[in-house]
Amino acid sequence: MATPNSKKALSQGKSPASASKKTRRIITVVIIVTVAVALVGGALAILFANGVFGSRDAYKKLAQDRKVVATCNGFEIPYEELRFLVTLYKNSLALSYGDDIWNDPSTAEQHREELEALVMENLNKNYLSLSACRYLSIKTDDPLVEEYVDKQMEDMLKKDYKGDKKKMIADLEAEGMTEHYMRFCIGVSYLESAIHYTLLDAGLYAYSTENLADFIEYVMESGNYVRTIHYFVRNDEGDNVEANRANAQSVVDSVREVSTYNERISRMRAWLTYSEDTGLTSYNGNYFTYGEMDEAYETAAFALHSTEVSDVVEVSNGFMVIMRLDPELEYVSANYQTLLNNYQSVAMGTYIDGFEDDCPIVWNEYGKSLDFLYLE
Repeated sequence: MATPNSKKALSQGKSPASASKKTRRIITVVIIVTVAVALVGGALAILFANGVFGSRDAYKKLAQDRKVVATCNGFEIPYEELRFLVTLYKNSLALSYGDDIWNDPSTAEQHREELEALVMENLNKNYLSLSACRYLSIKTDDPLVEEYVDKQMEDMLKKDYKGDKKKMIADLEAEGMTEHYMRFCIGVSYLESAIHYTLLDAGLYAYSTENLADFIEYVMESGNYVRTIHYFVRNDEGDNVEANRANAQSVVDSVREVSTYNERISRMRAWLTYSEDTGLTSYNGNYFTYGEMDEAYETAAFALHSTEVSDVVEVSNGFMVIMRLDPELEYVSANYQTLLNNYQSVAMGTYIDGFEDDCPIVWNEYGKSLDFLYLE
């Protein structure tokens, strides 16, 4: 296998912008992220059949019964993976264009191309990670993988469903997810953590705890980081999308009414009280580099000058109004660990994306016969 193109960029400290921005992996690199049902990725039936990510007795026949629709770098893609991605992006597009777009054949056809593009863009995601594991000699059949998967599934069942497995399976099914596929996704999250530590130990990250002063200088002065605050309107199911857009536009108009530095920041921060993105909205601002945020958000943010406010930015699940702020050395110095973790996560994603050329989707005859609009 060819060495990933991003390997050299990592060692030289180049901006992740020079590689693919398709993958947005913000993985906490110290604590492995528990996978949610909206995680996108692939499924590897042969590993399940051999008992790698799940119980051999429980899943062997299930894996054999699932039809394979395609292959990717030697890995088999089962129907359940394709079905999940189609369900995920149908739901996402319905939020943008209306709940009924898939019910009418004529409107469904209008969005066919966009749906197919989204599915195909993400169909090989986990195979990129598995290909990286193969290249880095990371054992996917390590017993620790299965132990981790079992523990995460047990914790989810107890915490979120009070032991009611039927309810858990029903909720997964509502998202186009199966327990079998969920287990695989959790296993891949564990392996991505192994990839991170392998890259760290090999010295392939340009910045680590070994050169923190250089990293802080990079954040402050390189131009590859931006600091923003933003107002967010989420497009929830049943929302009037145009009304949400108008809501965001009113924030743009309000902030642009004032011109001084302090007035603009004060006016924007006042709007943060009403933002629907409290988990990411910070009074001090969000510091990020290329590859961390939604691409539309990223493009708009890096194009702004200090205290300039963006036009309404449409992102995958709503609308943003973004203001860029100057970086502050005190904040960066105090929060270097979080910034470093995110930087390394993006760098790892860039490395994994370097296997893109090795991972084309090759459909078999059964896969070619399927129509994304009518998967069940």
